[in-house]
Formats: sequence, C-alpha cells, structure tokens
Amino acid sequence: MTYEPSKYERYIHHGIEVGVRSDLLGKHRDYCLCYKCKWFKPSCQRAEAIFAFDKKYHIVTPVFECPDFKEEREA
Repeated sequence: MTYEPSKYERYIHHGIEVGVRSDLLGKHRDYCLCYKCKWFKPSCQRAEAIFAFDKKYHIVTPVFECPDFKEEREA
C-alpha cells in the first residue's frame, strides 16, 4: 500500500520559501530522534553537522536512526 499525500503547501522557513507536505508541516520535532536524545542538548556533533547542512540548503532533515541515540530518561 502506498500513501499519496493530497496536498502540499509553501511557507517561509528561516527566511526562505519552502515546499512541504501538508500532513508533515510542523512535525519535525515529533519524528526526529534528536529531540529525545540525552546527547542532543549538551552538544551532539552529528546533530550540529545535520543542522549546518539543513541551514546551508534550506531543508529540514529529521533523524530516524542514529548509532549514538540514548533516550534522555536512560541517562
């Protein structure tokens, strides 16, 4: 079964107009492992590199898999 989103929209993200699937708009933090990882807040080199890439190319890249992921409550 394939999912065909029915709608896309454009909005301003970090000063640049971008396109996004309507059902995913504003969902980055819900899906990205970084926001639930204990290493994210102190300073994760992987997250910093991805964010620099995202800023350079004006994209959003949620992380779904990471070898360093450790749930905050496991700390």
